[in-house]
Amino acid sequence: MHNRLAGRRERRLPVLVAVNLAPLEPVNRERHERTYTDNISPHGARVRSTYAWKLGDLAEITPVRGEPPVRGEVVYCQQLDNDRFFVGLKVRESRIPWSILQRFDGIDIVKFDDIDIAKCKFCGSDKQEKFTAEIAIHLSDIDKPHVSVFTELLVCQRCGKAEFTIPEDQLRLLMK
Repeated sequence: MHNRLAGRRERRLPVLVAVNLAPLEPVNRERHERTYTDNISPHGARVRSTYAWKLGDLAEITPVRGEPPVRGEVVYCQQLDNDRFFVGLKVRESRIPWSILQRFDGIDIVKFDDIDIAKCKFCGSDKQEKFTAEIAIHLSDIDKPHVSVFTELLVCQRCGKAEFTIPEDQLRLLMK
């Protein structure tokens, strides 16, 4: 592992956040793209890009849902295939102020550790993976807004079945 990656001190939150990614240099503004994060932490983000970035490049990432933009410095660029990259950005501000980080600040997102996940309940496969998820539940009353549930999702890689538990505070919102 590259020594820049070995020095991580913060836990990464493995969530996809739809963002706009753009270089700060005006000469490269054509490289502006809508993309997503692979993971985020209070001081950094791993973002998918269709462009190769250089170490030290400065970029701005802005969530498409209208949260504040943050600026960061490229600390790595990992090529996935010919036209896809993961870019590691170290945020220059004190902290990423996005609501998803605030929701999970101090919360242990590993909820399935007490459950035996050796076998899928549906197909019996032992190939299951945990993901942090944002799920929008739309109620039958169309006039009510959806309720966003932030939880951990257990997905079987064989049959695709998924299970999750709705946190108690968010369950109360659904029952209103």
